[in-house]
Amino acid sequence: MKIFNASDVEDGELQRRIASLHLFREIREQDDSQYQQLLEHSRVLLFEPGDIVLSPGGLDRWLYFLVRGELEVLARDESTLLTELHAGEIFGDIGQLTRKPRGNFVRVPEKGRPVTVFAVDFDQLGDLDYHQEIHIPTKICLYKQLVHVLRWRNDCYRHKFPDSELATKPYDSTPNLGRDGSIEQLHGLAAQAEKLAERLIYLNYELGALAVEDKPLEMALS
Repeated sequence: MKIFNASDVEDGELQRRIASLHLFREIREQDDSQYQQLLEHSRVLLFEPGDIVLSPGGLDRWLYFLVRGELEVLARDESTLLTELHAGEIFGDIGQLTRKPRGNFVRVPEKGRPVTVFAVDFDQLGDLDYHQEIHIPTKICLYKQLVHVLRWRNDCYRHKFPDSELATKPYDSTPNLGRDGSIEQLHGLAAQAEKLAERLIYLNYELGALAVEDKPLEMALS
């Protein structure tokens, strides 16, 4: 594994790929100075085929975005493929939102190609009370995307287990979030994301982790 400070990356194609990630594209359009500020709190990680990206039991301060290549999510036995990650996807978010150690391996496929990962310091983005460097609207962008992704993952369980009361039980997806752009909206979105993350952990424990084929294509493309 090789690690670089994101602000030091000179590869023009890589810079474009990072800037084109949905979250960072939105932040850049909203306030380019905030995007540049995030780069100061980010790093780029390069992995080779077979490398372990994350291990069970670990917990760090980084939120990860897959920029190039593909990753496998494996159960603790390292032989059961649970799902695959593709360029543009977020991972490591469950641990950051719940502050619980990771339960699975994330690995570059043995016969895959080299992988590039962009990692943002969640201690900066996820701090709901300090906003001098990373501003409230920027954090709202993050939590809106996390809520969207986590809803989709929860809905994957509904698709897989349509007769399960646990999987189909309604959850509060539209709480009172306060005025748009406000600190109340930020806290509301953060609370919603945490609840959705906890629900995923519970469904995983009760119903089993979803495998690759359990991701409905029409949902994955939405």
